[in-house]
Amino acid sequence: MLAGLSLAWLAPLAVVVMSQFTAVIIFALFASVVFAITLREEPRAQIRYGAFCFACFLVGTIIAGWILYFLQPH
Repeated sequence: MLAGLSLAWLAPLAVVVMSQFTAVIIFALFASVVFAITLREEPRAQIRYGAFCFACFLVGTIIAGWILYFLQPH
């Protein structure tokens, strides 16, 4: 019954090219939103804490990247 079913229309949707840094930015964004909503009550405090968490994620990623760069054997 499913032998004649073509999934060719799904192929363009299945290919997503994303760099690791883009994936980190997306993760940092969603994690920061969740942290801000769950840990702060006022909307202004949520925005400030979310921005702080987002910045910490990105700075931590860049620092970790440089540490790993210098630890790799040349």
